[in-house]
Amino acid sequence: MIELYLLMIETEEDAEKVTYIYDNYHSLMCYVAGKNIKNSYDIEDIVHTVMLKIIDNIAIFDIKDEEHTKNLCCLITRQRSIDFCKAKKNHNLFLDEAIDYDDSANADSEPECIIIEQDTYKIILKIIESLSDTYKDVCKMKYIEGLKEREIASILDISPKAVNQRIQRGKQLIRKALIREKLHD
Repeated sequence: MIELYLLMIETEEDAEKVTYIYDNYHSLMCYVAGKNIKNSYDIEDIVHTVMLKIIDNIAIFDIKDEEHTKNLCCLITRQRSIDFCKAKKNHNLFLDEAIDYDDSANADSEPECIIIEQDTYKIILKIIESLSDTYKDVCKMKYIEGLKEREIASILDISPKAVNQRIQRGKQLIRKALIREKLHD
């Protein structure tokens, strides 16, 4: 894998930095990512993303200051792991919405066992984009960005109650659109 990273480097000094970071901190970055993520493929994806970020910002790394370099690698890895978990959580919120809409078809199944196809997820995103701005904005903030209702209220300068109402009405519109979509299939 290091060969791939070295192809992206322009100077010998930067190549030395990347090689040093990879050789000395790759395992540590995997360990840090593994604290939040259990899937080894996801851990490798996160560490790969971190290495690309490091390459993009290689100028700020001073490998002579080992402690600083180590801390930066851990910090970037931890942040990428958190971002990954948030993204997965947001994706699961959409899945919950899809499950809500199709409760009757899956009444005997445990929620953990229900698999929603990627197409359904894309349909939900498309539906949210088609909503009026009133509902689209709150649904995007809630389900895509993962914001809490109070945060949305603060951003939009409306009451949390109004946010809650818009989310509920948005969910109803999404459910109706999903039902229409399913009838057309």
